[in-house]
Amino acid sequence: MILLETRVLLGPNRWAPVPVLESRVDCREWAQSELDQASPFRQRWREWIPVFATLVGQTSPLAKGFVGSPPHLLPQLEQALASSANLAEILELCTRLLQSLAGVGAQFGETRQTEVAHIYLVAVESEEQQFDRACLKTARDLCLSAAHEEPFDLMCVVRDLITLADDVRLGPSSLAIVRAAMARGIPAMRLNRGSLVQLGEGCHQRRVWTAETDATSAIAESIAQDKDLTKRLLQAVGVPVPRGRPVLDAEDAWQAATEVGLPITVKPRRANHARGISLDLYTREETLSAFDWAVEDGENTGVLVEQYIPGSPHRLLVVGGQLIAAASGEPEYVVGDGQLTIAELVEQLNSDPLRGENYADRLSLVALDAAALMELRRQSFEPESIPPDGVRILIQRVGDLTSDCTANVHPTTVAQAVLAAKVVGLDVAGIDLIAEDIRRPLNEQRGAILEVNAGPSLGMHVAPLHGTPQPVGEAIINQLFPSNSNGRVLTIIVTGGGDRPSVTRRIAETLREVGHQVGWASSSGIYFNEIKISDGSESDGENLWALRLHPRIEVMICESRPDQVLNSGLGCPHVDIAVVTSLPIPDDGRLLEEIQDPTILGTLAIVAAVPPEGIVVFWA
Repeated sequence: MILLETRVLLGPNRWAPVPVLESRVDCREWAQSELDQASPFRQRWREWIPVFATLVGQTSPLAKGFVGSPPHLLPQLEQALASSANLAEILELCTRLLQSLAGVGAQFGETRQTEVAHIYLVAVESEEQQFDRACLKTARDLCLSAAHEEPFDLMCVVRDLITLADDVRLGPSSLAIVRAAMARGIPAMRLNRGSLVQLGEGCHQRRVWTAETDATSAIAESIAQDKDLTKRLLQAVGVPVPRGRPVLDAEDAWQAATEVGLPITVKPRRANHARGISLDLYTREETLSAFDWAVEDGENTGVLVEQYIPGSPHRLLVVGGQLIAAASGEPEYVVGDGQLTIAELVEQLNSDPLRGENYADRLSLVALDAAALMELRRQSFEPESIPPDGVRILIQRVGDLTSDCTANVHPTTVAQAVLAAKVVGLDVAGIDLIAEDIRRPLNEQRGAILEVNAGPSLGMHVAPLHGTPQPVGEAIINQLFPSNSNGRVLTIIVTGGGDRPSVTRRIAETLREVGHQVGWASSSGIYFNEIKISDGSESDGENLWALRLHPRIEVMICESRPDQVLNSGLGCPHVDIAVVTSLPIPDDGRLLEEIQDPTILGTLAIVAAVPPEGIVVFWA
């Protein structure tokens, strides 16, 4: 099996209205006997199906949260293996299944026979090109290994793909927002290899970076990063916070501890993700060690000593002055078996396939860091200790936030969280608080708000390990775009075999004369109204990308070469009006599907991309 040519078609294309990865696949070396039900190829695949089923069981909650459940692909693959499906169809289904296991969208897929026997075109929906190519290659390698009866570590390979997806695609927060936008028909453009995304086009555009928006104040973000300043502001308006103050050195930390009263918490002044935090400290020795750990893991950003607040950690997400979601977590424990050391028990805990360091991992790895070592010593253990059978050993007091508790938050706590976000000045805020029972007011249980976070992670709310996913991406989109807005500018594509550049210019001039702000691109360059912006590109997609970025454009018009549409897709997600300058269809009785002229095929692909409410104009 040889992948002769693989390319990505962006925007509407001859396959689908979404970007696809298209590969020309040569299957001529495969004799039909190798695909018979009794062949080693089929037998090997039957051995892999239970492994795939296990992987689907482990990753499907994440996929459900982000892209829709992938298990339907597994029965399709089993059916294809049990039938007379050709190898290219199996390749397509396997590629899509691998995409889904990493939480990447793969709803569309199709395989077609070409005009050459045993050579097929395989197309799958593409969300992230580098990752999708890797899935296609891995699926090809699976097929070859099955045919040649070679070893193949499927679990390891899927893990590598998940890691690759984590490296190259948007993170869970940006992804949740982008998918909510796309569900409303709002276009999204990734502007860098990180998480900067433009939502909408032209004069309607907005931008997000993880869960921060272009409405997130830089001042508010700076306030949120300073935990002591945040706490003083919240305390001033009556929001319950722990007593405490910044400290200068380890001795000052112990002095602060005696002022606020034991037990205490020591933490960096600016660090995130629970870094450098030590909880429930009672002694001078613990306090001094915790100060050193906070300086080291907090990268010397200053240290706070605060009153220790008992209870479970919670994260409340506030968007636009409303509570949208809440999640709770539990401490991390291991249970002794009388044989393994604590370090070995932690290693065993981290072997859970749900744990890892990637965005897609639903649980974090448990580290035996300085804070964990302190917890162990308080229980009279070391990492090399072998705890008795059945004894629970506390490793981390703050574990992953895994359970949705949105419906249980007391109204008083909701009001305090909303007030905290407002005081700091954030449009999107993650409120960290401690409560023994989130259903009761904080003041009744010595609960308190600890931090207010700008750009909080949304993953815990999109795909909680326990409970109901919450529409957090939708909430942010609804705040950025009123319900009647799709963020799009009117898009006109001029195509066909006639004088496209002249027609493009005439349409642009006409619209400009009646008062529209017009961006247009043809073979002569890219223009805003009558001003030439650049010479443009040979790629229609790059020209459209430039027009969509311009913040003043109300209407964009682009000359599109039909052959480019066939080779690389349209390059934008929608077409409102298609203007066809000429379509010389031969009058020789052939059906449209029998015509191979690229001008005709490319033009028809553009016309097919126009929705029912759109317009197609044939320009004489």
